[in-house]
Amino acid sequence: MSSPILSIGTVKVRYFAYNCLEIKLPSGKTLVVDPCLRKEGKFSCGYDVSALEGADYVFVNHSHEDHVASLGEVYDRFHPLVLANAAITYGLAQLYDIPYIRFVPFTTGDVYDFDDFKIQIVHGRHNNYVPGNFMFRPSGRGDELCPPKPAFKLEYDSPVAQDLANMGTMFGSNFLMTTKNNLRIGLFAGNPGMVEPQDRNTWQQLRPDILFAHREKFSNNYAGKMADLLEITGARILVPIHIEDAHSGKYDPNEYVANVNRGCEERGLLGRMLFMERGQWYEFTTGVSKAL
Repeated sequence: MSSPILSIGTVKVRYFAYNCLEIKLPSGKTLVVDPCLRKEGKFSCGYDVSALEGADYVFVNHSHEDHVASLGEVYDRFHPLVLANAAITYGLAQLYDIPYIRFVPFTTGDVYDFDDFKIQIVHGRHNNYVPGNFMFRPSGRGDELCPPKPAFKLEYDSPVAQDLANMGTMFGSNFLMTTKNNLRIGLFAGNPGMVEPQDRNTWQQLRPDILFAHREKFSNNYAGKMADLLEITGARILVPIHIEDAHSGKYDPNEYVANVNRGCEERGLLGRMLFMERGQWYEFTTGVSKAL
């Protein structure tokens, strides 16, 4: 038992679906990650933009529809600054009718110091470099790596939407956000597992306190791969995102988290995984409690 006696700033976070996060900073300003909030139709998740309490900033990891479907609606309601890879900002402005001046186009390595937080842009990928999903030539021609019918391909009638879908596979961006009270929040999305040397080496140095990361699919080695994220980054809390398969009932999220945390305990790691209920606010704070 303990009794809190001092709290130094609080960050509130809630998770909706896919990669969509709402992060409320100690100042009260809010950053929304990958807005895709639809109650009905394609990529429906039971929420819409009315569920958001604010959006002073929006961060776009990549430009697939399940990450930006509600960007226009979020802009119309809150008029945020939109942080996105420079390669996709023009297309996003056109598709969602957002003023060009409201974008903050970035490239990997950029650092932006806002009044409420500092954000460092970190290399990301939608997929590993090895052949797999989204492996196709623009011409459609097949070969030993590109099957005539690819495992997964996004197709749209709008040329702008199609370009953004294709670039969503090429460009992915993560971040390390540091709040005014030096809480370090990382996003590692789009590509599950830190299997690329650049990812491992980069995140070993970044050392986030909290890491939101694309979940590894429920498989025989998922617990080890997710525990790897905590070991590589030194994070204290790991929150899995893009976990639609858990919410659809394909596996028990409590079992998933328990197996990951058991692996962390066996390795002697301090970090643990936290499964966030959809739409529920969680508070992350730095403070002191008196032991009772």
